[in-house]
Amino acid sequence: MTIFMGHQLSRLDAKGRVSIPAGFRSVLRQRSADGETPSLILRSHHQFRCIEGWATADLEAYSDKLDALDDFSSELNDLTLVMFGDAQPVPIDSEGRIVVPEQLLQHAGIDKALWFVGTRKTFQIWEPEALERRRAEARAAAPHIKLPGASS
Repeated sequence: MTIFMGHQLSRLDAKGRVSIPAGFRSVLRQRSADGETPSLILRSHHQFRCIEGWATADLEAYSDKLDALDDFSSELNDLTLVMFGDAQPVPIDSEGRIVVPEQLLQHAGIDKALWFVGTRKTFQIWEPEALERRRAEARAAAPHIKLPGASS
């Protein structure tokens, strides 16, 4: 499987580390440029109070798509600011743990407990109560979303 899916509750340890779920580490490895060394970039989500995790190769591929926009457009400036302005490469130790930067933890309101949630090409890290509120919103909206090319 090469998409992030599922969810797992976890906790920051006394040193501020958290283990990335094994399935997510496997996806990071598969989505990495060399197919072996998982590399991760974390960023604050630009719509929600959560943290978004990207395989480095995927964020670089996304960045390449931005070359189609005018370098001096306000759209490109806005998008690059929210996508890359606080993005940070995060090393993964030999046991699959990371230290989430404090700035990102503050953005998401996380102090100890957190949820990892798969969202296809990325994953998100949520404070538990905020995730429950967001899930309720998504469940209410999902039945009304139409896929491109789908019949009514």
